[in-house]
Amino acid sequence: MKEAKRNMMKFMRGNPSATFEEFFKATNGRKQDWYSARYILKKEKNAEKIPKVKTVKVKSYERASPSETTYDAVAVYNKLLELQKENADLKHQIIGFRSVISYLENLSGLRNSQ
Repeated sequence: MKEAKRNMMKFMRGNPSATFEEFFKATNGRKQDWYSARYILKKEKNAEKIPKVKTVKVKSYERASPSETTYDAVAVYNKLLELQKENADLKHQIIGFRSVISYLENLSGLRNSQ
């Protein structure tokens, strides 16, 4: 079996553009063998183009000295308060929307969806 596969690959390497009929006459192979041989040839051809050399890229980052970095605690605290207020407002809006939906469902006779 291995010898037959070698013969098929040998034929396909010699005739890379061979049709299935030509392949069948020369090797008595199945159509799947023809597809497999074409795939292997394509893989071999692409392997020759791409070099297998890996290089390591060195990255360097400039770090600021501790004296240059500043942490503004007041600004962070103010931002936190602002976000908490916005969150409370959105929760209040959700409650209002739910009450409107409930009221409209009651008017139309639908069951509660909430």
